[in-house]
Amino acid sequence: MADTSILGRQGPSPVLSEYPISNKECPMTKEKEFDLQDRLVDFAVRIIKLSEVLPETKAGKHVSSQILRSGTSPAPNYGEAQSVETTRKRK
Repeated sequence: MADTSILGRQGPSPVLSEYPISNKECPMTKEKEFDLQDRLVDFAVRIIKLSEVLPETKAGKHVSSQILRSGTSPAPNYGEAQSVETTRKRK
């Protein structure tokens, strides 16, 4: 059982244990060679869930806001970069 006392609760972590983190736990296969987009979306979902369990204190709200902005931006940024790369290949 994970100690989530920093969040003011005891018990299993509702956020961090559902999804694999490393490539060893989530290996890329030939069928799905570029799964980074999916993994970034899963990461963003985990960040959102984490922000929801942070305390409603002034510091908790500040950290929640910061982590939401920084943790959810990689997925759309990666998607945008992929579309630019595809456009360049066509020219």
